[in-house]
Amino acid sequence: MQFNYCDSKPTNSVHEQKLDSKKRPGLEKEQTNIHVSIHIRRIGPVDERKEVVYLNCYFRQYWKDRRLVYNTPKVKELSLNYNMKDFIWRPDTYFINGRESFLHKVSVPNRFFRIKRSGEVCYSQRLTLCFECR
Repeated sequence: MQFNYCDSKPTNSVHEQKLDSKKRPGLEKEQTNIHVSIHIRRIGPVDERKEVVYLNCYFRQYWKDRRLVYNTPKVKELSLNYNMKDFIWRPDTYFINGRESFLHKVSVPNRFFRIKRSGEVCYSQRLTLCFECR
């Protein structure tokens, strides 16, 4: 498997590329557009006394990172587990009226990456969110 990191020569692993997960894609050249989707699994409980509502959902974020482009014809998409989170840039997304959030961790954290050959990234997490509802 080969990844291209900017103009450097292709390497065989993300670790060898020394990707800086703190630098967003296209830094200093272009903006990074993030698309999000939320698949709601459950709404509730509602706590009227505390004025909050809980939401259980799959929260997905999509963006393009040209540093992750690869050219392997037989592999259309890479599926990576949560262990890769320290090597891939992720948006710092937050909910304005959110009070708390919990990442589901039944046996392992419920999050993963999918990366297409074009460098398109899908980052998915299963979350429980607590929102103010005044």
